[in-house]
Amino acid sequence: MMTRRFLMPLLAGSLVAALGAALPVVHAQEGADPKPTLSREQLRERQQERLESGASIYGTSLMTRKERTEHREKLKSLSNRADKQAYLEQHRIKMQERARERNTWLPGMPRPAGSAKPAGGGGDNRP
Repeated sequence: MMTRRFLMPLLAGSLVAALGAALPVVHAQEGADPKPTLSREQLRERQQERLESGASIYGTSLMTRKERTEHREKLKSLSNRADKQAYLEQHRIKMQERARERNTWLPGMPRPAGSAKPAGGGGDNRP
């Protein structure tokens, strides 16, 4: 009788563990790789496309909604890649100046002398 009390939960736990271990294998066999690996060049191209489309705006946290809308419209109006890149560089400089005025920083900006990186490697936008 005592053996039965201990054996039943043990068997049930083993069954659950065995099924849990088998599920990822079944899932992996059903479909293709959920995260295809991209080369560095492909990642750079995607990032550039996102920047040029206005989907990802450098310094967005320092902009008003109206400025973000105007920025996207301006990018859409530019026809060639060289003009877009020149505009994005001007925008980057403008956002970095704004960040300095607000005593904050953006990725790609040099940190002020004597300031350390935030604990944890990021997430904090203060110098």
